[in-house]
This record gives sequence, structure tokens and C-alpha cells, in this order.
Amino acid sequence: MAGSDTTENARPESNDRTRSRESAKSEQSEVTALIEQAEAIKSSLKATLAKTSELIAALKRHRKQSKSVEAALASLRQLERVGA
Repeated sequence: MAGSDTTENARPESNDRTRSRESAKSEQSEVTALIEQAEAIKSSLKATLAKTSELIAALKRHRKQSKSVEAALASLRQLERVGA
């Protein structure tokens, strides 16, 4: 019986090692998936930042043009008063 106990004891250790390896692989896969998700978010944020920067630049150009138009109109109003 001593020989059969050794064999039976060896199998659970082997199964524990196999489960431990499988668990480590599963954890590694989960970590890899999380890293990939983080990289996707980072990429998305970079694209969003670029679009936001473009929008800000366009709004600043529009504001500058609006101020120029307002200044031109103000100048024209003054010329009308002088000419009248």
C-alpha cells in the first residue's frame, strides 16, 4: 500500500502544478488583454487630442476673423459719418 500512496500522492502534485501553470497562463492572458485595452484607449485619446487641437485652432481663427470684420465695419461706420 505504501507504493500506491506514493503514486496517488504524485498525481495531485502533478495536477496542482498543471493547474498552477494554467492559472499563470490565464493571468498572463488577462494582463495582456488589459495592456491591449490600455493601448487602444491611449490611441483613442491621442486621436481625440489631435481633433480637439484642430478644433481649438479653427475657433481661434474664426474669432480673429470676426474681430477683423467687426473692426472693418467700425471703420466703415466712421467713414460714413465723415462723408455725411
